[in-house]
Amino acid sequence: MLKEIKNVRQNDGEPFRRIFNGDSFYLIVWFDDKQNDVCGYQLLYEYDGEKRSIAWQEESGLSFNIVDDGENRPQRHKMAPIMASTDQSIDECIISELKKECKNMEFYIVDKIISEVLKG
Repeated sequence: MLKEIKNVRQNDGEPFRRIFNGDSFYLIVWFDDKQNDVCGYQLLYEYDGEKRSIAWQEESGLSFNIVDDGENRPQRHKMAPIMASTDQSIDECIISELKKECKNMEFYIVDKIISEVLKG
């Protein structure tokens, strides 16, 4: 079950954000100035042994990413993790799992996330 992390530090110049953490997902949601409408989110999860991210912003739309952790560089120093864009979409089993983990969240947040992911 996704649970909200309370007292999240807000970043200057960035929309208000809330952070949720669960067994399978880590979710950051940004809100407009009135804090009643979702203007962006980033969902992090693992699938087939890969760390993945789905990000959506009003301005740029939806993007699917794989997290390159910088570990797979034999005989070299570890690099900083980066997001590498991918054309892979989200698997239906991930959507089902997400719906289960979001049961305690406000419906309008969950609806926005699911509807944008399904459009992608």
